[in-house]
Amino acid sequence: HLLSLPPRKRNLLSAATCRIQKSFFDRVIPDPAQRDTLRAATRLSKLWRNVQSLPHKDNLGSYLIELLVLHAYQSLLRSSSLWPSTSISPLPTSSSHDLPSVYQIFVEFLQVILRHSTLSITWEEEYTVSPDYPDMEEQRPLVRDPANPFNNVAHKRCVADWDPVAECARSTLA
Repeated sequence: HLLSLPPRKRNLLSAATCRIQKSFFDRVIPDPAQRDTLRAATRLSKLWRNVQSLPHKDNLGSYLIELLVLHAYQSLLRSSSLWPSTSISPLPTSSSHDLPSVYQIFVEFLQVILRHSTLSITWEEEYTVSPDYPDMEEQRPLVRDPANPFNNVAHKRCVADWDPVAECARSTLA
């Protein structure tokens, strides 16, 4: 039973869940064209991270970026309007089916970073969130690993200080 393990050991299980992590993206976005758009937005987001002058300890990890981009994409799909409320003018969507474009996903990804202090992302369709692990529920930002629900991918050990990251996102959007 995973709950009987100490939190540090539960987090170590993430290394063993690599295949589950990959299959999660394929399951959540089954359409190859949408996956291609999501991959392009993820590459753009990682490129953005690489050109920022952030200390290494504050750099966003690749898996965290992938999850934040997926969350941004899903947020755009759920919203009534595909364009987040920013001062940036909208660009056309990626297809006639009103799917978000790479640009729209990237802008929403930056908006998600700006909301880091209240961020709580959980893919509950992948697992049942246990009330036996309440300390994670209070962590902010919270980006729960879909393959290991005991791992907060956005925890302080992953990004020591979100404020410089948010400042980079703010200046990019300006």
